[in-house]
Order: sequence, then structure tokens, then C-alpha cells
Amino acid sequence: RRFHGRGRGPPRPRRSLEQARAIPHVQKDEPSQIPSAVYPAGDPNLFAGHLQRCFARSCRAHRRRALSDCRHRSVSGAPGVPYPTVPRGDSTTDCLRRRRTFSGGKLNPRSKGRSTPVAPARRERPPDIVPANLPNPTDRPNLLGLTPPELAEALDGHFQARGQPRYRGGQVREWLSAGDVRGFGDMTNLPLRERDALGKRFRLEEPGVDTVSESADGTVKHLWALRGGEVVESVLIPAGDRLTLCISSQAGCALKCRFCATGWSGFGRQLSTAEIVGQYRASARWAREHARGPVTNVVFMGMGEPLANRKAVFPALSILNAGYGLGARRITVSTVGVIPGIEALARRPEQFRLALSLHAPVSELRAELIPLEKRYPLEQLMAALEGFNRKGGRRITFEYTMIRGVNDDLQLLPRLAELAGRVQAFVNLIPFNPIPYVEWKPSFAGRIRAFREGLERAGVLAAVREPRGRDIDAACGQLRASRRPDLTRRPVISERGRRFGSSESP
Repeated sequence: RRFHGRGRGPPRPRRSLEQARAIPHVQKDEPSQIPSAVYPAGDPNLFAGHLQRCFARSCRAHRRRALSDCRHRSVSGAPGVPYPTVPRGDSTTDCLRRRRTFSGGKLNPRSKGRSTPVAPARRERPPDIVPANLPNPTDRPNLLGLTPPELAEALDGHFQARGQPRYRGGQVREWLSAGDVRGFGDMTNLPLRERDALGKRFRLEEPGVDTVSESADGTVKHLWALRGGEVVESVLIPAGDRLTLCISSQAGCALKCRFCATGWSGFGRQLSTAEIVGQYRASARWAREHARGPVTNVVFMGMGEPLANRKAVFPALSILNAGYGLGARRITVSTVGVIPGIEALARRPEQFRLALSLHAPVSELRAELIPLEKRYPLEQLMAALEGFNRKGGRRITFEYTMIRGVNDDLQLLPRLAELAGRVQAFVNLIPFNPIPYVEWKPSFAGRIRAFREGLERAGVLAAVREPRGRDIDAACGQLRASRRPDLTRRPVISERGRRFGSSESP
């Protein structure tokens, strides 16, 4: 009470109930008796000045009554005839200021007795802004194929153009990284109108599941249907507490390695970044839905040569690493020896691992198994691997398919140990998995064991990879996308190739 009002003098005593009732009540529909001047019709300047003088008064109720009188007094001074004033605003904010809310043309109960408000006019949506980094503005980009910086730029530009807060883009990125959504309609924390706008501006498209095959050992193979009629395969390989996903990077393969069914099936086309990432999303979601656990490792060892499709594979590596939280050392890129791709991968800052399909330690024999050896000889390939190894000491793996009578001669063992020792490589010994195009057979178990022991004596780490998924054609070298029409004909094996596969030595 001491600081009431301006803080000067004692407070004014309150009126009793009898004194308050003695004050005459003024009806709301009657204009107040505050004198006001009469202004010529159509002169807004004089009227605006009068409003300023009315609002300069200290009492809020006095100002309201004065404004009401000015708006309902005619030029002759008679009440009841509206004076021409500036149109009032019809937005939601203006209605709230007048203690009135618009809902379906009805008045708020607090505004009973006043004029009906006019519905605010619908604002036109601003045109969508196409980010400058998108190559084709007329096509709806697939968000699965955008790297984290590109995704942030595209979403922030889209929501900024629509007048939405910046956190909307972060909400979409969280949904994408979770991997559970199949479309924009599943993003339930976004307004429905924004979900519809996202569907009109972008795509969220994964490869369609054509066939799911499950092996007796727990290996699962997915056949994915792509746009244009092409199909590819990916494989989920469980091993203890790990679940490895083998991803395809091309529809078919043009390198024609003799021990690989994909090379015999021919080349279809390159896969896009979204199609590569889509394999991971759909496979990981299938694993979660079927209680197989999360995907812990990804290997680019499916159909195709990854380093021959660097334009799509390298962005996919960034997306899997930064967008989905897979550690770089849990992602392995396999190659038969594309030297420019190895050098480009070495320049990347992430610690991605590299696996080389060696399969023969001498150039002449390797050229019979891998035709690309003629373009990138083994010595040049080893120099590229040494440069890769110097970049942060990244681990290199040699994949060595053991084919009976072809590359399992013990005389090749010292040369293999020498090559592995030059780059501190880990050697994976893989028993040959039968394919319908050659008559080769896997090496005997005793010969494979002798190779492993000889490498270990030379100080090289080695292991024998257990074949997984042979009964569903999902083992290493067996992926061939069986829906391709050119697989109905059996390729002819050359006489030189028959000579390589004719040995039956133990």
C-alpha cells in the first residue's frame, strides 16, 4: 500500500457497496455523454487527430468509450450512424485484440452483441525454392541420396520458403536417421500440411522387395526390384553378436571375373546413391522387425565393382557413416584393383577399410581369373595399396578364393606371404563357392589349412572364411540376380579356362 500508484500520499479509501450502487449505470448500447466535435464527412485527417486526443487520456475505459462515440457519431452529431473509418484488420491477431476470435463464422461468447467478424483471407503459399546444389530442379530428388550437408540445405531451404521454423528440417533428419519411416506420412510430429508439401517436393523411395530367401545357417538374401526393371541382391550374414550386410553397387558387373556369377550375368546399369542407401535402410528395418538385431557392419561386396561407381558409392559412404551412425571402420569397400578408385578412397578423411580381391599372387595367373589385371598390373596395384596404407595405417584385407588345381599350389604361398607383408594385409582364405558357369571346385580342406598355417608362419594374419548361404546362392561369388533374362543361356567356357579347372590335385 505504501507504493500504490505513484507512491505518494495515502491510498484512496474504497467505496462501500451502497455508495457503488448509488452511481448511475450507463447502458452499453447508449453513447456516452462525453462531448465530441462534429467533423466534415470524408476528412480522415481531422478524425485521426481526434482519435489521438482520445487515446491520450489516462483511463482505459474512458478511451474505449471515446473511441466508440467517435465511430458511431454522424456528421450532424446524432448517434447511431457509423462514421467512415479506416477498415479494421481481419487477421487472427486483430480479432484477439478486439476480444473476439473467429471460428467458423461464429462469435466468441465474450463478444456477444458486437458485429460479426469477417474471415481472414487465405494467404497464397510462396513458391518452393529449389536448392542450387540439385542437378535437375524439375525432378523430385530422393532424400535418401543426399549427403548430410546436402540434406540440411535442401530441407532448410524448403521449410524457410514455406515460413516454417528451422527445427522442421532437424525433425525430418531425425526420422530419416532412425530408418523406420517408409514415407513422409509416417513423420507424425510434422503438421499434415507440411507432410503433404514434402511429398510434392521430394521423394522418399527405397528399392522394392521382390524375394526374401533364408538359409539354414541364418543367412538372409533379399532380391530388390529397381526402377527400369533391374534387380539386385543383398545379403544379411549373422555371426555371433555381429550382423553384416553385403550391399550391391551395380546391377550386374562388367569386369567378368571368371569365379563370380555376377560377372557372367553381364552389366545392367549403375546404381544411384539412394538405391545403395535404400538397401541398407530396408535390410536393417527387416532385421529389426524379425528380431535379428541391428546391422553392425556393412561390406560393399555384393553385385558390381564399387570403385567403378564412385559417383554413387562415395556419397553413400558419407551417408552411412554420418547420417546413420555406422563407424567408418565398420564399413569395408571391396575392389578387384581399380587404382584410381583406391587413390580416391585414400584421400578421404574417414577410416574406411579396403578389401582387395587378389585371388592370385602372380600377374599371369591373376589375368586369367580377373581380366582387369591387364589394365592395372599387380605391381602398380601394390604401389597404390602401399600409398593407401600410409594414409593413417588403414587395414587392408586380401580376399583369396581357393580353387582346386587353379590357385592353390603351395609354390604360390611364399609370393602371397610377400605381398601381404608389404602392406600388412589380413588374408581371408575363401573356399570356392560353385556357380553354374564353370566346373571348378573348392580346394580340399587340407590344402586350405596348409595355406593358413604357412601364412601364419610368415607372420601374416590369416583366417578361413566359412561359407554362408550356399543353399540359397548367397555365398561369396554366387550373387547373380536370377531374374535377369540373359541368365537362361549357359556361357561357353574357353579351352584355356577348361585347362585351369581340370586339375583334381589333393
